[in-house]
Amino acid sequence: MSRLTTALGLVAVALSALACVSNGTVTREATNAFDTSTFFDVSGNVSNPSAQTQPALAALMRERGWRITDVRVNVLRSLSTSEANTMKPNVELLWQDEPYGDRYAQVRDILERPMRGLLPAFEGSRDVVLQLNVSLFHAQTPLVRSTFGGEHEIEFTFSLYDATTGALVYGPASRDLTFAAYGGRRAVEAEAMGLTQRVRIEARMHDWMISEFRLPVAPSGVTF
Repeated sequence: MSRLTTALGLVAVALSALACVSNGTVTREATNAFDTSTFFDVSGNVSNPSAQTQPALAALMRERGWRITDVRVNVLRSLSTSEANTMKPNVELLWQDEPYGDRYAQVRDILERPMRGLLPAFEGSRDVVLQLNVSLFHAQTPLVRSTFGGEHEIEFTFSLYDATTGALVYGPASRDLTFAAYGGRRAVEAEAMGLTQRVRIEARMHDWMISEFRLPVAPSGVTF
């Protein structure tokens, strides 16, 4: 239980469920619940991330005094989503483990919350903003979770921007944080211990931040 306590202490608990509205099928929504004008435009990014390894990035940040002071997770409304309880809906954003609501905002919170909790661990003299642009987020439907489990698929690009000028200083670089999901009896046991889909995904983001930026912070303790 000590490992679970550590994990739950490092990742944030879920937000209160959003108000229930009518169920939907595959959708592509046109309006935003949050102001996407706060996101940086990635269309002009020209950096080559192929040679930018994790150790190189951490060293570069120390060399240039970069300190991440803000995190922005961009979940585009153009990503398709579904409420179908099937084996694997053919969509780019799938999240059904909370009452029906704004799935885009829910996914944004899942990814952004654990990273914000790590901001105090960064040091440096030049403030930069970390932006993630999500291309795929696929959690489990109830049907899959009750059977074989499958995977939690998380794919995104990330970039660093000067917090004052908005200039791109690093990226974009691609990351795939996909990991095995629990299914059947194991999923039931995990849920009983508090290891929900949200908790495990938040822990995955927490641990990625520690690894990517070489932060002097303990990992979540959650097994992936």
